[in-house]
Amino acid sequence: MENGKTGAHPSMCKIMGNHQLVIITRLLEVVETMQSMDELFVWLADMMMQRMDIQVMQFWAMQNYRSGRVGCELRTTVQQGTSLPQHIVINQLLADRVELLLNKRQSVEPQAVSSIFSHYFSNLLMRYNLNYWACNFVSNTMLLAPANNDFSSQKVATPLKLAVTIFSRHTPSARLLPTISHILDHVLAIARSHGLMEVTLPVERGLQLTGDRSTEKRPLLTEFVPYRTQIVNTTMRYALSGNKPPIQDKNARRLYLAIDDKKNIGELAYTTQLNVQEFYAALCLLLAQKHIQLFEARGGPEQKLIDTFTADRATN
Repeated sequence: MENGKTGAHPSMCKIMGNHQLVIITRLLEVVETMQSMDELFVWLADMMMQRMDIQVMQFWAMQNYRSGRVGCELRTTVQQGTSLPQHIVINQLLADRVELLLNKRQSVEPQAVSSIFSHYFSNLLMRYNLNYWACNFVSNTMLLAPANNDFSSQKVATPLKLAVTIFSRHTPSARLLPTISHILDHVLAIARSHGLMEVTLPVERGLQLTGDRSTEKRPLLTEFVPYRTQIVNTTMRYALSGNKPPIQDKNARRLYLAIDDKKNIGELAYTTQLNVQEFYAALCLLLAQKHIQLFEARGGPEQKLIDTFTADRATN
């Protein structure tokens, strides 16, 4: 298996360090104008393709039907230029390969097409300088609506099983799939917080909120806005002086310093760059030690306060 550690194209290596920040920042600027996940997929594919030296990027997803049938659908395909005939990258052979990976819940590290596809198909791909192929698998409990939100063909919203596939001319960086996966984590959180995806579970594990979940509609956890409590001045003074801070856990301190009474939890997760476990452990710790309070929406303490929780992770 080739991973591009020695043969990655120079332009790929150059941009790997900053394109995540650029893409997420730009998405936050335009996501309010988007009406569907397909619109977001097209935008994201175009952005990643341009910045990551990719010739073709495709988004495939499993689709459920009212009849019980399940199938693989190509939701988005974006390519560099117009000279590539669509049938080269949109065909049953490729669809069957991706559906197999979706069913197996597998990703494929960047490899030469000759090591993945038949001799005939790989030669056809290489004729158009599509020399490498990779697949990144993503799944979670969020519901993906049918393409363009069209429910007229017996399609139903389906728990997300997504394959992002790429074709590239040059040997991809070894960081390509981890980078794509990291970007997708943030993109899906942003999509959910802006109503582009539905959630099957009422609240994430690790922060249990009080109330009757069967009758009370709750906002997404990522929409809650943390506000600093009255000890903010003391905490900030210690942080600036370099003395031993009241918040000694480094992840909790990192999260606390990023809180500006404006960003919601989803935005703070991106800003701090902590992984899911670190972020929610830090959040629960700050809540348990009463350094912060959570409110249901931006707008300050006049909004509804979330004042009870179970900080399972904070004690780990």
